[in-house]
Amino acid sequence: MDVAFRTFQKHSYKGSTMLRVAANAGISKRTLYEVFPSKPELFTQMAIRHRSNVVDLTQMDEDCPLDIALRKIFKVDQTDAEHQRQIDEMRLFFAESIANPELGDLVRKHCGAGLLDLLADWVDTQKKKGTIVTSSPRDTAKYLMDILVGARLYRPDSPEGPSGISDIRTYLEHSIAHLVHGLQPR
Repeated sequence: MDVAFRTFQKHSYKGSTMLRVAANAGISKRTLYEVFPSKPELFTQMAIRHRSNVVDLTQMDEDCPLDIALRKIFKVDQTDAEHQRQIDEMRLFFAESIANPELGDLVRKHCGAGLLDLLADWVDTQKKKGTIVTSSPRDTAKYLMDILVGARLYRPDSPEGPSGISDIRTYLEHSIAHLVHGLQPR
């Protein structure tokens, strides 16, 4: 899947063939088709893996403070290389979803609606425990995704970008603090 990602990143989804992916991976096309029966299936599996690279829902059952749970779920404490990989994946999936509506449906299913459902279940569990106050777990889950996943899409890569924006890790930490503690003085 790493080779397929780099191939799609370099040549686009439409510009990539299973033969090209297999050749780049150093395997036969037949072997690739044994693992992934089609290019859409390969892209689907990449999307599913991408989802777990951005949001770690295995942290959902831990009994820990909300800010720590959010840091774990949204993978704040990663290396710069891991954060960059997330950004690269998000940009690829976003661009290919626009260019190829059928891929957009796959990404929405596996990275959008499916992820939102899982996160909404976690929020609802936290609401029942009294850890989170919300009238709509689904809206809260969407808000968390907008803030803590969406932040990765817009990160200036050049000096021409807005100044004063923290590195991604610090920005996510600040976002979680604002989410957990609010903006008003107590």
